Amino acid sequence: MNTEGANVASAEKGEKLRRLVHILTSSFIFYYFIPDFIFEKHKGYFLVIFLAVVLFIDSYRMHVGWRVYGAREYEHNRPSALALVAIGVTVGLLFFPKHLVVPSILTMAFVDPVIRAVRDNPGYIYPILPLCMAVGIFYGALYYLTDWSALYVFGLAVVGGSVAIAVERPHIEWLDDDLLMIMVPMIVLWTLSILLKI
Repeated sequence: MNTEGANVASAEKGEKLRRLVHILTSSFIFYYFIPDFIFEKHKGYFLVIFLAVVLFIDSYRMHVGWRVYGAREYEHNRPSALALVAIGVTVGLLFFPKHLVVPSILTMAFVDPVIRAVRDNPGYIYPILPLCMAVGIFYGALYYLTDWSALYVFGLAVVGGSVAIAVERPHIEWLDDDLLMIMVPMIVLWTLSILLKI
């Protein structure tokens, strides 16, 4: 295999690894199923410890110049997507209600890889397919995790899914889209729920 072919194969493997990591991120929602009494202290402390460890390792990686397999070129000299996702997940789990955190994490975990796979396809696949998936995830979570009316659930699901797809699009070098897909829908829906008094 020539050098160009090897680079293509390596890039494809790296993309598959990133998709796998995205999907595994969904496992963070099992945090809600861990009883507090399992730990001597509140389980939230372990989230903070987890975040501190991730940030320390990532800071050391940037300091020594480690190149992480599967990371994009522009990530080598900035906080990694994993570190930024860890920030978003930790902030969400500690400070936002479950009915907003769960769909935000699941949308980032499952819809973002789909976006990357279909973005360059012509026709209605992008952004219609990812948008329908995101709205469906938000609708399902809000329906099962709240007692809101069907109208509120549908309307806020459309808003949450649309915001998640919208913030994925811009390329901001020092601000990862994975972090934005978690944090921005949570903040927007949390604000709307306060304004609507629901």
